[in-house]
Amino acid sequence: MSKANFMVALLLCGILGEMTWSVAQQGKRETVSPQDFSDIQQLYARYDFAIDSHNAEGVAGVFTPDGEFLQPGSSDYQGHDALVNWINRGNVPVTATSIMRRHLNTNLVVTPTADGAKGAVYLLAVNVNTRPPSILGAYKYEDTLVKTSEGWRFKRRVVYADGLAEMRLPPAPAQQPNTK
Repeated sequence: MSKANFMVALLLCGILGEMTWSVAQQGKRETVSPQDFSDIQQLYARYDFAIDSHNAEGVAGVFTPDGEFLQPGSSDYQGHDALVNWINRGNVPVTATSIMRRHLNTNLVVTPTADGAKGAVYLLAVNVNTRPPSILGAYKYEDTLVKTSEGWRFKRRVVYADGLAEMRLPPAPAQQPNTK
């Protein structure tokens, strides 16, 4: 093999190697660690338990201090105090005819980002104070998540109502008595 042929072969091998490395890097996708995914699942569960029990500090505690909760076409809340006031306005005594809302989340998807992660989950809101329990609505949350010194938190949470022209949480439906 001549020196020129050897140099061409070496050059082609270098180009092929570079192309292989570039393709491999493009296909490389960052992932969320199993521990982070588990911690994010717990974040979603803590939010659900806090909001269902009207625990205002618990709801505010799963957000960053400047965190936002947005309901397109309705109200927006930003920061600890606004979140606490929002939940406290909804605190009413539970009676036989009041709504006892439960958040049921499904299909959590977590995608890593440069600043943390994006999360999305479906929500089925159910009134468990009726027999049988009744569906209040179906929604989707789209979230911006950040990892803080205190763990994962919602930086921004947007809720979209499914199947409604206006993207807002529904007004309270007519109450049905709890008949066991």
